Order: sequence, then structure tokens, then C-alpha cells
Amino acid sequence: QFTIPNTDSPVSVRVSGFQSRRDGSATQYGAKNGGVGFIYGGGVSPKNTMSGLIQLVGIVVDEPFGSAMRFRNWSARNAPVLIRDVTIRNVNFGVATGNINRCGVWQDSSDSMEVIEPKGNFEVDGLTVFDDNQQLIRPVWTM
Repeated sequence: QFTIPNTDSPVSVRVSGFQSRRDGSATQYGAKNGGVGFIYGGGVSPKNTMSGLIQLVGIVVDEPFGSAMRFRNWSARNAPVLIRDVTIRNVNFGVATGNINRCGVWQDSSDSMEVIEPKGNFEVDGLTVFDDNQQLIRPVWTM
């Protein structure tokens, strides 16, 4: 999990070739996840649009205990996100929990106290989400 401090400074992160299997546990806000998580600190949006780029490339997340990728407090002013060639299989492995734990990619800006601008700054190119367990899952959920 990456926690981005409450900043307007440029932020760039590249995660490439990462693999996760049966990873994750209870984390902040009662949500569970395995794989990759980003949280913008402070519960507010950056004052200005951040430059930089979050790149998630060639990632495989298999049977996470919750959602596979999380973006918490992520408004359109946060650094843009590129998700490319990512495979996610069987989210919420082995448990029956709430909606936020059954997503391939979960992006939430509703926690931010003053988010009024458009939400989302994601580019997705090659996201595959499998569900062999026949659960109700959401490949992508944005709030």
C-alpha cells in the first residue's frame, strides 16, 4: 500500500511485473485488499492538480482477500493513473464481505470532504478480471 502525503507536489510511482497471491487483510476504513493500494492522505483533495503519473503495468493479483487494487481519497486532482496489462482473479477470496471488498479496481473519492470537481483520472488499457467462484463482483467500481 502506498500512502501519498497531503501534498500538491509531483508524485510518480511505477509498479511493474508485481505478482500477489492470497494476500491482504483488514486495513484502513474496515476494507480489505490484496495487491496494490493507494491512499491520498488527509481526507481532502490536493489544492492544485498534481503532476506525475501512477503506472501499474503487467501486474497479476490472484485470490486477494478483498479488492485487488484500491485508490482511496482519489480525486481528479490526484496524479493520473495508468493501468496496463493487469490480470485479476477471484477477488474477495474465501470470504463473503461488503461491496468494497469485491472489486478488481476500486476508486473512491467520496471520502474527501470537499471534492467537488469531476472524479477520475484513470486510463485503463488491458484489464482482465476473472471470477471462478461465481460471486457478485465488480471489475471496476468508482465512487
